[in-house]
Parts: sequence; C-alpha cells; structure tokens
Amino acid sequence: MTLEITDNALLLKTLQDLEMGNKKVVVGVDGCFRAGKSTLSYFLGYSFFVPVINIDQFIFRENNQYSDHIRPELKELIEFYQNNQRTFVIEGTCLLNILEKINLSTDIFIYVKALKMGKWDNADTCDHANPENIIRNIENESYPLAVEVAKYHLKYKPLDKASLIYLRTIDGE
Repeated sequence: MTLEITDNALLLKTLQDLEMGNKKVVVGVDGCFRAGKSTLSYFLGYSFFVPVINIDQFIFRENNQYSDHIRPELKELIEFYQNNQRTFVIEGTCLLNILEKINLSTDIFIYVKALKMGKWDNADTCDHANPENIIRNIENESYPLAVEVAKYHLKYKPLDKASLIYLRTIDGE
C-alpha cells in the first residue's frame, strides 16, 4: 500500500529517508488540476534547495490538447540537470504521459490528492478505481483539459504508481 501523508514534516522526513537531498534524485509530482502540485513542488524545492520544473511552461496548447505539444527546451533543461548531477522536482498534470514522451522516469513519484470536507475533490475526474464515473463525466464535460486529464487517469493510473500520496486539505478555499 502506498503511504498517504498529510503532514509536511512527515513528508520531508520520508523524502530524506528516500535519499532526497543526499544523492541525485528525480522527483515527480502529479495530480488533478488545482490539487496543489505547484505549491507542494515549490515547498520541496525550497526545503531541499533543488530546482523545480513546472511542465506547464513547456507545453504548447494547440487544438485544445495539453500534452501533445512539448517544447524541446523541457528535455534540454532536464538533460542539463542530469548532466550536472542535480536533484530536481518536475511537476504538472498528466506528468506520466509527458515523461513517457520525453523518455524520463522518476525516482520518487508523488501524487497530490486535494481533499474537501474529507473527500477527494477531483474523484469524478481522476479516480480510476471508478471508471464508469469518469466516463460518464467525460461525456458531459465541455472543458478539453478536464477530458484529457480524465482519460490520462484511466490510461496511466498515476495514483497506483505513486511512491507517496500527499493529501492536501482545501477546506475553506
């Protein structure tokens, strides 16, 4: 079973135990839109003094597709960090899809789940354990990114591939 963490101090301790900060590590942070991926990634970058790559900066949004058009600078930046033996965090929606396209894997893969009133806020779009619900929501969805994210979760099942699941409470937002 994948470890679920809500506490920042426990998260940092767990990542230290996984050698983050002691050796070159690629940390991936994935989750649904508005889950808190960027917030968590920059917190980790600050805490471990490592750079953060937000893949949104390297995606061309053409024909309402998010992950089909990757700028070559993304691979160049990753190669720079790897050639210089740098640990880095890479984060974004549909991360496993993007990483597959650029032939990169992570050493630590964190999935961020936003909880509202104790329930997964994006379960209707991202909970691949309930594919009928996702398919029903895709049929009624007009926002192209939401459809792509839902299909991504059905295909890649990122929650199952996570080393850690970070549970972020968004009550009151």
